[in-house]
Amino acid sequence: MTFPAICLLAAAIPFENPIWRLDAPDPTIWRGTDRYYCATTTQMLLESDDLIHWRDTGRRTLEDAEYDWILHSWKNIFAPDVVKIGNKWCLYMTFITSAVHSGIAVFTSDSPDGPFRNPRLLVTGEIDGGRDNIDAEVVQDPKTGRVWLFWGHRSIRRVELTKDGQKRLPGAPIVHVAGVPEGEERADDVPKRALSDEGTYVYEHDGKWYLFLSEGVCFDHRYRIAVGRSDSLDGEFFDKEGRPMKKGYATTIMWTPQGETFFGPGHNGEIIKGPSGKTYMFYHCHWKGMKGDEADWFKMWPRKNYIPRMLCVQEIKWDKDGWPYFDNERPAASGVFE
Repeated sequence: MTFPAICLLAAAIPFENPIWRLDAPDPTIWRGTDRYYCATTTQMLLESDDLIHWRDTGRRTLEDAEYDWILHSWKNIFAPDVVKIGNKWCLYMTFITSAVHSGIAVFTSDSPDGPFRNPRLLVTGEIDGGRDNIDAEVVQDPKTGRVWLFWGHRSIRRVELTKDGQKRLPGAPIVHVAGVPEGEERADDVPKRALSDEGTYVYEHDGKWYLFLSEGVCFDHRYRIAVGRSDSLDGEFFDKEGRPMKKGYATTIMWTPQGETFFGPGHNGEIIKGPSGKTYMFYHCHWKGMKGDEADWFKMWPRKNYIPRMLCVQEIKWDKDGWPYFDNERPAASGVFE
């Protein structure tokens, strides 16, 4: 989605990453009436007045009845995406037990902070035949009003939704737009990125549509952010060299070498424009800088040797040809939101 210029801020705000120092993978951020909200795979609902200082609302993204509906059929839930379409806030969520038994549903609310209810399934492996139906990204074209769902792992797919974002458009085809489906051969010059191509995010800049994705190995320093672009939401996406993303090509813009304090950036949740006109990407990144009680708490995490993925923000810049980039192609330890 594309945000308007931020009007809640009165001055530039210095920040240090991570801006939320608890586990916050797969973030999505949206604007309410007088504040911002953030949801992540942890299901914790955060709020902020300035996008930099976050606080826990004490509520989960979904309520008990909705969780009961999910857990009746699936084991895991993750990767929320919240979009305002018309007068409804729509929450899209991944459910998964296995690669085939996976799907995406939409919940709706009249309020930006929920409760999100009335679940409706949009895609499932059993019905649609696809694997790894995860990581929903929904975007509405401001010119046409058409609504699109992007999702997937290894193979990124796209399908048109109804204009309220709550159902599949009857007869709309599922189109492969990026990544290489499991079992298909990659071109010789496409890196064999293990567990690659997921966490899709779509953003409009100067009349072009940019498809960001995460590639590499999740929970590892090889996880990174890449991008391609298209002239339209329903068109074909290409990397900076003009090669098709549906053949596995993508232009890497943020990565980390092994041994860094910040490592494995990915699954960016939003790009938001500040009052100065600069743009900022919010994403998750592993951070080895915790000390004291916080570090001791994560030693008890169920995933052995897990280092949490925390919420970070960073200015994303645009070159003369309109391609996005980050200074040094690395996560930044600090910056100024303005």
